[in-house]
Amino acid sequence: MSIPSSSLEDLKKKLNTWRKTRTSKEKLPEEIWQEAIANCKFRGVGAVAKAAGLDFYQLRDRVRRHELSRTQKLPESVSPPRTETITVSKIVPPTDREQLPLLEFENAHGVKLRVEANSDFATKLLGAFFSSVR
Repeated sequence: MSIPSSSLEDLKKKLNTWRKTRTSKEKLPEEIWQEAIANCKFRGVGAVAKAAGLDFYQLRDRVRRHELSRTQKLPESVSPPRTETITVSKIVPPTDREQLPLLEFENAHGVKLRVEANSDFATKLLGAFFSSVR
């Protein structure tokens, strides 16, 4: 991967032009931030911040957020999860110590999901819920 020689110079020119023409309190345009982030891939955050006169910590945080957003994207072959409305069709609280709490859910297509709380934690959690709604 070769370092583009004009990129940092282009960035400095854009920053100088923006600094001369901006109004007070105007934020740095996102396009310039993105160009600075792109330069960091080749030169590092410190070098770009120093050469361009940008705040090191702001640039570092933006580079980190950019990298996180790139790594957390789903591959194109994977569709994003879809949301669906489900209703609770049945709640059966435990009537004695041997019975498990039961929740039954149903979506708009009639598909049902039955959940029995067979762990000690889930049993206590659902038991606390059922005792609070009575």
